[in-house]
Amino acid sequence: IGGTYEAIYTLTALCPVADTILFFIDTIPETDFSISVRTGCVNLRVDFTNTSEETPVSSLWDIGVGTGSRLDAGWIYTIPGCYDITLVNTYVNGCVGTITVPDGVCTYPIPEADFSWNPNPADVDNSLITFNNLSSSNVVSNSWDFTDVVLPAASTPITTASPPTSNDVDPLVNFTSTSGDVINVCLEVVSDKGCVDSICKPVPILDKFSVTVPNAFTPNGDGLNDTFFPKGRNMSFASDYEFRVYDRWGALIWMSNVPLQGWDGTVTELAPTSGEVAQIDVYVWRLVVYDPFTGDKNELIGHVSLVR
Repeated sequence: IGGTYEAIYTLTALCPVADTILFFIDTIPETDFSISVRTGCVNLRVDFTNTSEETPVSSLWDIGVGTGSRLDAGWIYTIPGCYDITLVNTYVNGCVGTITVPDGVCTYPIPEADFSWNPNPADVDNSLITFNNLSSSNVVSNSWDFTDVVLPAASTPITTASPPTSNDVDPLVNFTSTSGDVINVCLEVVSDKGCVDSICKPVPILDKFSVTVPNAFTPNGDGLNDTFFPKGRNMSFASDYEFRVYDRWGALIWMSNVPLQGWDGTVTELAPTSGEVAQIDVYVWRLVVYDPFTGDKNELIGHVSLVR
């Protein structure tokens, strides 16, 4: 306790003698500080305010990440952990006051959200998708959203999801898509300490490409089955298209590089019969076309009967 004190020194020999000394003890002002927030997720901003009884001449803070001389202190904690906070004040009377708050600040890790899905890629005929939650182990809740169609013009009607949202760990979702879309699937996770992370990934629902080739046609001008050409789903979008027709001796008599362009039974590639009508017979065709969605090469060979 500060104040003025008296000390008496006495010798009790044959000739007793005594002396009195006055001395002064300075009072250490009450040293204290406040912490704006004690707990939270990493990247937590914490402000420390010196609330001591008297304004110090200087202050030395140790906030768990190093020391600094300043009146007040603030810090953004980016690493999970608990930190002791210490304040050392030096006052005008030369006294030093110290206070430490053990575990004054505790920060928690942010979870990592991640997922995969199967099948990948999905397509319009195989669009029942299982989502596999790959998030970190400290996650206690999940929130899925399957409603964000990022390419709404790709299909009519727009792809829908059932269910549109989910809180399951590994949800099973049925996407209804007539001609393909991309769904921006989002997952938000919350850790056991209340920390949040989220991730969105584009999940494509691919349209499909297919090829069918008739085995006969009747180019007789009646408006029915007068031309011969490969048909199929999305054939008009096919790339590097090449369709050829040969006679039974292997001579090229007609060809096209335009999808859905049909052979009308006229010889166009074989001199000197070019321009003539092909006779009734069985012809060999060869098709080379690339899938516009996967890039896969399709090479097909078959026969077609020309019937009048």
